Amino acid sequence: MSEGSISKRCGCRDPSSRKLSGNTCPKLRRPNGTWSPDHGLWQYQLELPVTATGARRQLRRGSFDSYRAAADELDHARQLLALAGRDRDRRTEVADLMQAAVKARQPLPDLDSIRTRLRANVALAEAPTVAGYLTEWLAGLKIDENTIRGYESHVRFHLIPHLGDIRLDKLKARHIKAMFTAIEARNAEIRAAKASDDLHVRDSVRGVRLTGPATRHGIRATLRKAINDALAEELIAGITNPATLVKTPSGRTRPIVWEPERVARWQQTGQVPGPVMVWTDDLLVQFLEYAAEHDPDLHPMYHFMAYRGPRRGEACGLLDAEVRLAKKEVTINNQIATHGRTTQQKPRRATPGTGTSSSTTTPSRSSPRTRPAAPPGNSPPAPTGPTPACSSSAPTAGHGTPTW
Repeated sequence: MSEGSISKRCGCRDPSSRKLSGNTCPKLRRPNGTWSPDHGLWQYQLELPVTATGARRQLRRGSFDSYRAAADELDHARQLLALAGRDRDRRTEVADLMQAAVKARQPLPDLDSIRTRLRANVALAEAPTVAGYLTEWLAGLKIDENTIRGYESHVRFHLIPHLGDIRLDKLKARHIKAMFTAIEARNAEIRAAKASDDLHVRDSVRGVRLTGPATRHGIRATLRKAINDALAEELIAGITNPATLVKTPSGRTRPIVWEPERVARWQQTGQVPGPVMVWTDDLLVQFLEYAAEHDPDLHPMYHFMAYRGPRRGEACGLLDAEVRLAKKEVTINNQIATHGRTTQQKPRRATPGTGTSSSTTTPSRSSPRTRPAAPPGNSPPAPTGPTPACSSSAPTAGHGTPTW
């Protein structure tokens, strides 16, 4: 391996040719031939391994104020080459990185980083920034559209603004914690503005939503997933996923049961005890009886959901061909999902499941299939309320589009 050399050069010009003197300026050396301490700047030169095409090359960098500074970087360059040992391809990679750093006027690659990547047998190129990686990561995902939409929201509004400039392999748990601290501080500002007596201040946050616990939990989950993918693809190596070291609230709200006393208070005050309320058995029976009387077409689906627990999209997307009344059996292999304001049918994410029914639930589900279809003019009016995001394909035989 070449040891390299250290010399001095200056910006003086030859009086006759007006060309730069470089390292031939007579002021660079003292009469005894040693370098002048007060003229010119230090530089180093190191013979590098040939390029992939076999061309020779030199690593040169100047403008050092002291001999020691130039010697330290030259030593750093030699150590980087030594890390690759006798592996010709790896030595070429290391040399490429050093040349790129000098050309971009950046520091030489970090020794520990290169050592880690060599041991992990991954590419030596510098890891991208968080912003660069997340942008490419999103573009390459082949998953459910709703999931991608959630990832995009987390990346665009939170991860890139707070972490985008950090190199992916330099991302630490403290950076992620600082992001969540900033999000909580912004939440406090929004709350204060919404409670302000100043109309203009309140208007400034009109329609601005808080970043709640569930969203913060989702932001962390998105980042954790992205970094896990980077580790699997060997874009980064030798690190622990920093997102796993940060704790966030799950965002799950504890359900509260609609006990009779709570129902009575709600009827008196209109105040709901909590964001997630659960019916008692009696309330569920009341609802099903009301639905049977006022919306007999949707009642079988409500009954099926109440007794067998399919998701709304699975109940809406239940296919006629997958309902076997004689066997008291249904197969859940289709669902209706929302994408913004549109709907689409798609296979169930998990393995299709087959469920059996008791004699209690089967007649309810079969009722719309066994009775004659009513003429359109005699159809029950649609209940009032918001238009649904999906319409049922089974087990109802609806007339018109119900809302629920």
